[in-house]
Amino acid sequence: MNEIEELIDENIDVSFRCKAAGGASGEFIVKTKTEILPPSDNETISEIKSKFGDYSKEVSEFYQKYGGISFHEQPECFVASLCIHPPEKWEELYEEMSEWLDMMDEDELDESGIDWSDNCVVFGEVPSSGNYFLMPLSGSASGKIIYQDHDGMEPEIYADSFNQFIIKFLSDPVGQIDHFGCYTRYSDGNTDKQWMPEEVIKS
Repeated sequence: MNEIEELIDENIDVSFRCKAAGGASGEFIVKTKTEILPPSDNETISEIKSKFGDYSKEVSEFYQKYGGISFHEQPECFVASLCIHPPEKWEELYEEMSEWLDMMDEDELDESGIDWSDNCVVFGEVPSSGNYFLMPLSGSASGKIIYQDHDGMEPEIYADSFNQFIIKFLSDPVGQIDHFGCYTRYSDGNTDKQWMPEEVIKS
């Protein structure tokens, strides 16, 4: 948990050098802010432990420290790179993701390796993407972190554990934003250009 706390602290205030989407010219420096919610209460932590069972240790430790986190925000434009949501939003996220899965028949689900649709927790998302992070609680990928991309609907095993998921993202946020599909696009407030992170600027 110490490594995670250090990485989160390093990402509280981050500036990105950005390139314009669509081949437009120019460069833009965006200053971002990470929003951290207060820790979850004891009742919520107990519910997390009950829900996740054998996989609850890392998740409950995280929520004892952070009630949820929205990384690399540009608040005035409602942009963020990754949201780990508070438990009270998990059911809503599950319903949103299920709408995409409902478009697939049983054969398609089997071919995609999705054997967890009825027993998983959807806890995170890439904002404005329709793509979610979840942990299956049964099936072939139980305990791992899945990145469920609505484009193609093929699940990616993103990390082997909850802690590894956070470490992987925060160790290389620009690379991971690109990996997720470049949905994180900032605004300069003056033009209609969309700006995609290209490099972290060290302060």
